[in-house]
Amino acid sequence: GRINLRTPPAKGQKAQRKEVIQMLIDYKPTTERTQRARDFFIISFLLMGANMADLYDALPPINGVWEYNRAKTKDKRDDHARMIVYVPKEVLPYIERYKDQTGSHWLNLYREYTNTETASRCVSVGLDTICNELGIPSFTMYAARKSWATLARKFGVEKATVNEGLCHVGDKVADIYIEKDWDIINAGNAKVISQFRW
Repeated sequence: GRINLRTPPAKGQKAQRKEVIQMLIDYKPTTERTQRARDFFIISFLLMGANMADLYDALPPINGVWEYNRAKTKDKRDDHARMIVYVPKEVLPYIERYKDQTGSHWLNLYREYTNTETASRCVSVGLDTICNELGIPSFTMYAARKSWATLARKFGVEKATVNEGLCHVGDKVADIYIEKDWDIINAGNAKVISQFRW
């Protein structure tokens, strides 16, 4: 059937404006739940929209480089949805609160929550509270990914680079022959990060 272009996006998944992201950065949490919700939204945003499933299973970075296979698509692609993220210094204070002390994972999510769905639900409830406090429409964790992509494009990052930063498949033929340039992709992320006050 035909797509109804007037159908709004799923609740809370819209990209957020730069001003809203800055409000989250500046937000002072008053509870553990709002602290976690704010932190994980910002962590996702700073890591080019990594989702809770990716963060839940994340292995520690090596020499400041986090390599992972995107949980949602790794079993559907020849490249196993491989991602390489140069860990930005801005994310480190957020990560520090949740660092896995055993060293087997990057974060302690796997010790705190039984699965990624539980972790995501907890973050969503916290985000609802934050949005109520700030007087803005509610959004979900997934909005971090959409916001990163939308703002990257707005700040002048090439669309193809944004696609690669999201681990999306672009031109399938080109993707077979052209090796991803992780320096370019991560420079795009640095450009996005530089637009905010940290």
